[in-house]
Amino acid sequence: GHAHRNLHPELVFVPLVIRFPDGMGPGVARVSAPVESWDLFPTILSVAGIPIPTGISGRSLLPLPGDDDKGDGLTISSVRDLVALRTRRHSLHADFSKGRSLRFYDLGADPTEQSPIFDAESYPDFGKMLSVAELWREQYRGVHAGAAPGLSKELLERLRSLGYVQ
Repeated sequence: GHAHRNLHPELVFVPLVIRFPDGMGPGVARVSAPVESWDLFPTILSVAGIPIPTGISGRSLLPLPGDDDKGDGLTISSVRDLVALRTRRHSLHADFSKGRSLRFYDLGADPTEQSPIFDAESYPDFGKMLSVAELWREQYRGVHAGAAPGLSKELLERLRSLGYVQ
């Protein structure tokens, strides 16, 4: 319900445990990279040996990325007019319900997101993350909160140009 109108980690990050039938899947693996719920379907298809259809949202978690994954690990959480973006280093919370309220956090110094950075514009990631948040909001404006549509070509290209997608 996000009753307090925020997307802090304690509300959106939950442990994911998958147990595959004996003889299937990787056995036990620990993953530090964030994953999203829409990654489950492609993962199940991959374990079952079924090709993943094109145009589907998400990606197979096999092989599972480990701690040596050097990517930014961009995750996007959204509910209605709230959008939260996280990389391994920074977090941006945007509330578009009444204009544009922004909170930017340095996760190295403040992993529980308690003290927003007031000079966020001086961080290179801020501008990139804000651009992605605004594109995300535009794409999903009017979409039912429970839906998980695929990303548009424009959003994918913008994410690629910002270095979040290869």
